[in-house]
Amino acid sequence: MISLLRQVWRIFSRTATVLLLPVSGLVWVGRLLWPQREIRCADVVVLMTSPTSFGHTVMGPDATRRMYSSKRCVFLIASWRHECNPVVKDLWPDIHVIFVPRFMITIAKNHRIIALPFVKIHDRMAEWLTGKIVRSLAGSNVIYRNLLELYRDMVAREGAGKFFPAGESAWGFSFELTAALTKLQDRVAAEPIRLPEIVRDELRNLLEEAWKKSGRALPRKTCCLYLRNEKRDSYNTQLRNGSEVRRHLPAVGLLNENGYQVLLTGDREADLTSRREAEGGLIDGASIGIDPNVFQLYAATESDILIGNNGAGIAPAFGPGKPRLLLDWYPYFSGYPNSWVYFKGAVDENGRDIPYHRIFTELLHKNPNEYGDLRNMSEEEILAAGTDFINDVANPGKPDPHADTARLIPADSIFHYVGARLSPAWVQQNAMQPSSVRKDG
Repeated sequence: MISLLRQVWRIFSRTATVLLLPVSGLVWVGRLLWPQREIRCADVVVLMTSPTSFGHTVMGPDATRRMYSSKRCVFLIASWRHECNPVVKDLWPDIHVIFVPRFMITIAKNHRIIALPFVKIHDRMAEWLTGKIVRSLAGSNVIYRNLLELYRDMVAREGAGKFFPAGESAWGFSFELTAALTKLQDRVAAEPIRLPEIVRDELRNLLEEAWKKSGRALPRKTCCLYLRNEKRDSYNTQLRNGSEVRRHLPAVGLLNENGYQVLLTGDREADLTSRREAEGGLIDGASIGIDPNVFQLYAATESDILIGNNGAGIAPAFGPGKPRLLLDWYPYFSGYPNSWVYFKGAVDENGRDIPYHRIFTELLHKNPNEYGDLRNMSEEEILAAGTDFINDVANPGKPDPHADTARLIPADSIFHYVGARLSPAWVQQNAMQPSSVRKDG
């Protein structure tokens, strides 16, 4: 019966794709003509169809404006309502970012998207049509790339593929991409990305009002707290999920005591009890009646420091400058510039901690289900990591006291390339403690 249903779906979906594709193409052309003034004046046009995640709607325009810093650039995003934050278009002072909605039928089911016509077929058509439209409007000398082509150009130009002996076979293209963008950001200056001033002023006033109502003194600083909780039924996708909000509350209290108002973004929500306990010290968009898309971008771009998990929500804060504490972090070879990393714990099949030196060597490229599983940080670990982070931020420029431990991570990893450090609390918990059986998750 199941095989029959699959066969019926296969026939139906392919027939629907054939019938809908010409309509989708006509709609795509019509929507491309809407921003024709911007396209007509452009020297460079980049179309993002793949990758599709939110992070690339920030990384892609940033790479484009830096690679072509002396040219007029347009960045087109083939969008749909499921993964994009449309407010991203308002961040940029020096590049036109334009969302072009795909015309297709989509159904969200079990945190997955069923789309007709098929996305890959639609996007191949969209890339071809966009090339024709762009060249007819902007002339034959316009530079037209899709996003993956732009990324490959960037990796080649920055020489990222040559710097690391392990290369693509060990780390994958995303590693080379991160390395190349890091180098490009260091080499080519650009204006910071920010929401319009009128939006920033409104949020700043609302946040200050909430802070003062709690009886706390000004001036206040802000900390973006990004908590990832990907719900798709995929083991590898969920490996980067972080701990729930309540485990972070003691650290939130510590941040408040040190003058930081915490702005919560991501996939986890603070319940009413947590908000009341924090008394204006833990704020999300709903707390102050702000669109979560606006709040997410404000928190990531305007906060003084960032604490968070490995997910697209911290992409607006990618780059040098802002201090970051990376919690429940995975994979074990990754990191961000100017960051302190507290990796997830790894346990064997009996729930016993796996020594860190095994994680950084023989298990580094293995999937956790091959040796056991990962565990998220406890409340105590998060508080300890936050305590050390606040001290390190208050005393910039200190030598890394745990560089020797970090040398176990391969020298050609992104962790070392971007200059990340191990959280002192992670070293204390994992490199200076005997192994034990963990009961928390």
